Amino acid sequence: MNEALRLTICLVLSTVFAASSYHKLQRPRSFVMTVAEYHILPLGGSRFYALLLPPVELLCSILLVVGIAVRVVAAILLCLILTFLYAIIKNILRGRKLTCGCFGTDHKRLIGWTLVMEDALLALAAAALLRTDRTWFTLADWSLLRLVFPSIEGVPVGLAICVGISVGVWGYLFAQGEPPRTQGLTPEKRARQP
Repeated sequence: MNEALRLTICLVLSTVFAASSYHKLQRPRSFVMTVAEYHILPLGGSRFYALLLPPVELLCSILLVVGIAVRVVAAILLCLILTFLYAIIKNILRGRKLTCGCFGTDHKRLIGWTLVMEDALLALAAAALLRTDRTWFTLADWSLLRLVFPSIEGVPVGLAICVGISVGVWGYLFAQGEPPRTQGLTPEKRARQP
């Protein structure tokens, strides 16, 4: 696969997963409930998965844009997409009408076979990156870090930068997210809240 096609796939996957993480990071409690509605994991597992997924999606999208460890990121995204496909197909076969939660709780799209096909295409894209990338922990030839810092060879500096950006964005979006639990309570009930 030529570099232009690899870059295009990276940009598409990065855009999808960055957009996907955005609303989930802003409304983590709502996303926990969405994941729990699938009835795949016990409540504790749903909570863990729902709180872990958005930061992982965000970090993977940043790593893909920058061109760091593309093969590792492709493997992670492929695993995530396969979990999505499993949960969606299982609930379609159960006859359940659920919102997908793909782009947070504001996006009210119902699960269905069209969504399965879209996720399957994303899985194929991630698999193509996984199969065609030569090494696990390197900078891509088109990496933004190579363009900005031509002498850079290692992944650790770039990885640290991307993790720092992800944590900063996650913290900002989380802080801007869901209102406190006191919303909608009467003044008397608010006074009793800890």
